[in-house]
Amino acid sequence: MAETKDQVQLDDAILLKTVASGCATEILKLLRLCNQKTTHFSCHALNWAVFEACNLRHTHLLQFLLKDGSRLELRDNNGNTPLLICSAKGFPEIVSRLLKLGADVNAKNNNGDTALMLTKSREVIIHLLKNKFLHLDEQNQTGNTALMSAIERSDLQKVKLLIVAGANPNRHVAKFPHSSSFSSDNFLVNNSNESGFDVAKRKGFGQLLVLLYRAKMVNLHPLQLAAVENDFDSCITLLKYKLCSTRETRNIRPDILCYVLKQIQKRDAILSSDLQLVRELCRLGMDVNRCQCCIKSRMELVLDIGSYDLAEILCAYGAKVTHDNLVSSVKNKHIEMVPLLVNHGAPVNKFDRLGCVIYKGSAMDIALLRSLTITASFLFDHGAALDPFCAVSKALMRKKTRTLNFLLKECAEVIKPETLIRAVKLGDIELIQALLDSGADIDGVHDNKTPLMSAVHIEVFNFLINKGADVNFKTNTTPLINALSQNYFED
Repeated sequence: MAETKDQVQLDDAILLKTVASGCATEILKLLRLCNQKTTHFSCHALNWAVFEACNLRHTHLLQFLLKDGSRLELRDNNGNTPLLICSAKGFPEIVSRLLKLGADVNAKNNNGDTALMLTKSREVIIHLLKNKFLHLDEQNQTGNTALMSAIERSDLQKVKLLIVAGANPNRHVAKFPHSSSFSSDNFLVNNSNESGFDVAKRKGFGQLLVLLYRAKMVNLHPLQLAAVENDFDSCITLLKYKLCSTRETRNIRPDILCYVLKQIQKRDAILSSDLQLVRELCRLGMDVNRCQCCIKSRMELVLDIGSYDLAEILCAYGAKVTHDNLVSSVKNKHIEMVPLLVNHGAPVNKFDRLGCVIYKGSAMDIALLRSLTITASFLFDHGAALDPFCAVSKALMRKKTRTLNFLLKECAEVIKPETLIRAVKLGDIELIQALLDSGADIDGVHDNKTPLMSAVHIEVFNFLINKGADVNFKTNTTPLINALSQNYFED
C-alpha cells in the first residue's frame, strides 16, 4: 500500500482488500492514512469489517470501527454481536475493550446464548463476571443457563468460577441481584425440567457441585470444607480437575497423598486414574516422603501395595529411598523394584550406628535366604557386602540348594574345607555333591579333621569313600580311629 493519501484512493475497495489480507502492518497503515476516521467508507463496508476484525483478533481495527458506538451491537446472520464473537473465540483483551465501550454483556444470539454461555476462556469469563450488569442466570432457548452449559461440557473450571460468582444451581428461584429472566412459576430449569444440580448429577458431578455450592454459602474454600468434613473423595476430585492451586492444597490438606495411597491399598487393583492422580499430586509438590499422620513413609506404603508404577512415580519426584526399602522389596518378593530403588540411591548395604556394614538382616542376606539369586547377583554386582561363611552356613542349614549353587560361583569361601565339613556333619549328600562338583577338596583338613573324619552318618561315610576319600589320611588321627573313639558305630 502507498504511504500517502495522494497515492491511494480511500474507499470501500481499499478497506475490503486491506482487511481481507489479514496483514496487521497493512491494516495499521490504512488506519494512519484515513486519520482514524470512518467517513471514507460506506456503512456496509464498515459493518463487514467489524466482523472481520473480530475474527482477526485485531484490537486496533475493532476499536477504530466501534469508537463512535454505532456498531457496538451490530449482529451477524446468527445474531452474534462483536462481544459474543470475541467471547466465543476467547479474545480476553478485545472483550475487555468492548465492555469498556459499553457492549451489552447480556446480549443474546439467535439461539439465546449470551457471551457468558459461549466462552470457554477463563480470562474472558473473569472479564464478564466483573461487569456489574451481568445476569448470571440468563437462559437460552433450551432453557440452559451458563452454569448448566458449563456442566454439560464438563468445564469444571468454569463451573467453579460461576458458583463463586453466585450462579444458582437450584431448581427453585430465589431473588438474586444478578438474576434476570425466569419462568413465571419461579423455577430455574431447562427444557428437560433439569436444574443445575440435576444436570450435574446426570453428568456425574453431583457431589462436586453440592460441595462447591455449600462452600460458597459458608464462605469457605471447597477443599477446606471437604477436609473439615473428611470428605476425601471430593478432595481428590478437586485436585484431579485442577480446581485447587498448589499452595491451597499444601496448606489445607497436606496429607492428601498419604490418604490416596491408603485408599489404593484397600483395593484389589490399581486404576490408571489412580496413577494419574498420584502423579498430579506429586507434580503439585506434595511431600513424597513422610507426613505427620503416619509412621510409615510414602515409599513404605507403596512397597506394601506392591506397585512398581507408584514406586517409579515417587522416585521420579525425589522420594528418599533407604536400605530398609530394599529389604521390604526383597521380603515381599517385589524383586522388580530392587533395581529401581538402587538406581535412585538406595544403599545396597546395611550399616550400624558406627557406619560398619551389617550382613545379618541385609537385603543380600534376605535375598539369599529366599533363594532370590538373580536379585542377590544384582546386589552383589552393585557392591553389596557378602559374608561368605554366614551365607554358606545358612544355605547349608536350610538346605537352600539354589542359593548354594549361586554362592559356589560367587564366593571362594564355599570351597574351603570347613564348608564341606559342615555339609558332611549335616549329612546332606546333595549339598556335599554340589560342593565337590565346585572343587571342594574331599580330603581337605580343618581343625585336624578331614570330611571323612567328620562324618556321623553311615551313608555319608559310604558316599565319601565311593567318591575317593582317603581312608588312610592321617592328621593326629585317622578316619577309622576317629570313628571308633567317638563311638559312631555300634556292634
